[in-house]
Amino acid sequence: LRYSPDVPGVYQVSVVVDDTPTKKFDVPWRVKPPKGSADPKKSGVCGLLPVVAADSPATFTITAGTPDGEDKLSGGDVFDVNVRNEDGTECPVKIDDLGNGEYLVEYTPAKEGELEVDIAVAGDPLLNSPFHVKSTSDGVDPEPEMVFDLNLDTPKYKLNIGGPGLKQGKLGKPGKVYLKVKDKATKKPVSVPIENVALNVKGPSDVAVQTLPSKKHPGTFVLMYFPEEPGKYDVSVAVDGETSSPKEVPWYSASPLSVSPNSFVKNLDPVVPVNAPSTFTVVAKSPDGSDKIVGGDPLDVKISSADGTECPVKIDDLANGEYQVEFKSTIEGPLTVDVAFGGEPLVSSPIHIQATPDGVEPKSEMAFDVLLDTVKFKLSVGGPGLKYGQIGKPGRIFLKVLDKAKKPVDISPEKVNLFLKGPQPVSNVKVVPSAQNPGTFVIKYSPEEPGNYELTITVDKQPTKPRTVTWHPRPLPGLAADPHNVEILGLPSTVPVSQPATFTVSTKEPTGGEPLDVKIYSENGTETPAKVSDLGNGDYLVEFTPTVAGPLDVDVAIAGVPISSAPTHLNVTPDGVEPVSAMDFDTTLETPKYKLSVGGRGLKSGKIGKPSPVFLKVFDKHTKKPVQLPAEKISLDVKGPGPITRPKVLPSKTLPATYVIRYCPEVPGTYEVALVVDTDTTEPREVPWREQLPGVNRADPSKSEVRGLEPAVAVDAPATFTVITKTPTGEAKPIGGDDVDVKVTTDSGATLPVKVTDLDNGEYQVEFNPVKTGPLDVDVAVGGIPLLESPFHIVAT
Repeated sequence: LRYSPDVPGVYQVSVVVDDTPTKKFDVPWRVKPPKGSADPKKSGVCGLLPVVAADSPATFTITAGTPDGEDKLSGGDVFDVNVRNEDGTECPVKIDDLGNGEYLVEYTPAKEGELEVDIAVAGDPLLNSPFHVKSTSDGVDPEPEMVFDLNLDTPKYKLNIGGPGLKQGKLGKPGKVYLKVKDKATKKPVSVPIENVALNVKGPSDVAVQTLPSKKHPGTFVLMYFPEEPGKYDVSVAVDGETSSPKEVPWYSASPLSVSPNSFVKNLDPVVPVNAPSTFTVVAKSPDGSDKIVGGDPLDVKISSADGTECPVKIDDLANGEYQVEFKSTIEGPLTVDVAFGGEPLVSSPIHIQATPDGVEPKSEMAFDVLLDTVKFKLSVGGPGLKYGQIGKPGRIFLKVLDKAKKPVDISPEKVNLFLKGPQPVSNVKVVPSAQNPGTFVIKYSPEEPGNYELTITVDKQPTKPRTVTWHPRPLPGLAADPHNVEILGLPSTVPVSQPATFTVSTKEPTGGEPLDVKIYSENGTETPAKVSDLGNGDYLVEFTPTVAGPLDVDVAIAGVPISSAPTHLNVTPDGVEPVSAMDFDTTLETPKYKLSVGGRGLKSGKIGKPSPVFLKVFDKHTKKPVQLPAEKISLDVKGPGPITRPKVLPSKTLPATYVIRYCPEVPGTYEVALVVDTDTTEPREVPWREQLPGVNRADPSKSEVRGLEPAVAVDAPATFTVITKTPTGEAKPIGGDDVDVKVTTDSGATLPVKVTDLDNGEYQVEFNPVKTGPLDVDVAVGGIPLLESPFHIVAT
């Protein structure tokens, strides 16, 4: 919708849909400014904090610039500043013309949430406007959004440190350092007085420092500093007089850069070898998105291990807008790669990779989901490079060579190869053998042109059947969904053979048109066709029909980059009911007529978007013989904060009187769930349903673990254990805040009171008290998803 008034002034604008108008917005329209006025492309903003405190005044400065890029030395320009909440309400704004080309802006957020700051001069927006700010209760970043990528020790404390202020900076923007203080012995957060925490900054000029303690998380701080001169600054953190080693941080002038933060990194391997050179390329883009054809930009690359040790980095300016970076890691473990131009980090920075002795993923992180045959060998293969790819991100294929008896074969890497046919020859294929696992390899390749490539793996000159892999171009900034935020909704863990099954891919975007790949493979590599319908609202409906029973892998990718949950593992059975080996009947319930054996995740916890099963066996209460009832006489009575579509009841075709009931709420919260069998209703059970939110510190249930849970516990005595949450990369989480659900159930179905204490360091202490002897089931879930080993079976004596 476009409009163009002919007369200057303030216009009230609203949008009308189906005769219903939105609220009105006051929009000032200005006359064309006279010559010599501020240029919106050359003016800038200083001191605009990305996080501010609700109900407290916040300030920043607008610096007016002339069309030739010089600072204006006089005032009189017409600047408009609008600060809006997510619901469209505006915050009060005061603008003071300081008469020297600078304008002091003050605003007060009325509530917590996202804010949009629009700045314009004479009706033309400043470059990069609108600016995005978050309002919190204390002006401190939400802890799940803090990046703690350094672990440092002082004689007394263990410090988790991170933030861009330890890497690079740009004048006019605060250098931000995140700090979490833990006891060195217990690893629990320590509440330290603010006066005992300091940020030491030494450099070309004196530096103002601000320390903000978190009100919600004792021991967590945000430390900010504000250099006024460019140059290198030594930055260290001090707690109770104990100081960490200083980090050298380059700061750059606030002059506009000729490089866009949407510049990108290409050909960086996610796993690199220790004590061997690794390389990647940084491709610089102009602010308008076009390719740069010259070099000379102020590029910073820092590569750090978890303890803060920096890898030596060599940067070669190729004088064509590209920069080749070479580095060598000397220790194993996670590495953080920070890339910035002139103190402005790239949108994709930081990038997390891993260093291993041989440059091969640990065995636990390799997914071998397809079996291929040659005349002589049986090949177990997997990896995203076998399914899709994005130009600039190396494709990786995992290969395990087995003989026909499925025993590993130690074969020379020279006898393993990958042949590709596609839009352009691919000559950079590299075969890396695993030093720990004989017969296991990682095959790397990286096409330069998008399109379909036909892949054939050869082992000892024996080829597999070719597979077609689509390689996508790198999407333009803002035109593709973030794969880490994409979710699969409505896909059960078991589906019936020869019947259509559907699920939804939700991108969290308002519109469709994403470069979405959905591939569904059986164990022998056969692909099941999938029909993808773009619903135009950011959701995609996927339909497929399994043709054979057995395991299936569902891979989903955006522009060739897999989503966080890919691959998702399914099981195909004749009736869509889980095999008996996958059912857990851990509770006995009674109705006036029946004795019920029940179990399943649906009685314990759930994740929004993932259907949860309840398993049921029906027995006659007196004879204890199975009673086969029509499916329509079985149901769930579910009450909670949101509506529930009718639960789906599936009777087993192979197990008498056995059923699976699936349900999936759409709103998180606690639901009361009761079984209904032939009009008889059981006592309801409380089941928490969680919504696992994306974030840099999100917990991965498949990597998290339980420690200290004894196989036998004493009656009438407190029993304790610890849940250790970990990130998708397998690293221990430094912070808490996760939805950890623990249920302890007796064989009669009674649940014991459980106390879960968030230690605010990624660990959760669990305490329960058995009241009688007998077996106990301990169910542990994070974000509604059970840990891999859950439920745990113990006994009370």
